[in-house]
Formats: sequence, C-alpha cells, structure tokens
Amino acid sequence: QALGLKVIIWSRSAKSDPARGIEAVASLDELLARSDFVSLHCPLNTHTRGMINAEKLRLMKPTAYLVNISRGGLIVERDLIAALEAKA
Repeated sequence: QALGLKVIIWSRSAKSDPARGIEAVASLDELLARSDFVSLHCPLNTHTRGMINAEKLRLMKPTAYLVNISRGGLIVERDLIAALEAKA
C-alpha cells in the first residue's frame, strides 16, 4: 500500500502483485471508475494521445483527482476544461 491507499493499476502488460498490495484491473474504464486518485505514467504516442477525453472523464468519481506525470497530450484539454467547469 502506498500512503495507506489501495493501489490498482492498468496497462497492457501489468500484472497483479498481491504480496505488494497491487491489483491490476482489466481496463482503463474500470480503473477510472474505481479510483480516488489517478496518476498517468505513460509515453505520448498514437495509442495514448487523447486517452483521457470527455467519455473517460465522465467515468471518474466526482471527487477523484487526476494527476498527469506524463505528457500533456494524454488529456484532451478542452474536455478537461469542460468537465471542470461543469462541476464548478
């Protein structure tokens, strides 16, 4: 557990590691729906550009935090702005 939080991960190659308290989930959608904190750690390429868009943002809990440790292009900025303004 990291900082007392349950850690869930998603990637094409991720595997659960119960001994370390890490659970791999089947899809990005599942991860977004279940998470209180989402931290993005991936390269920017044709598969990841815009991976967080309006559809994905709607899956997240209204109280969730999104932290992009990677490249800005992973998130569709106009969709993020619209989601933030809608919750204001």
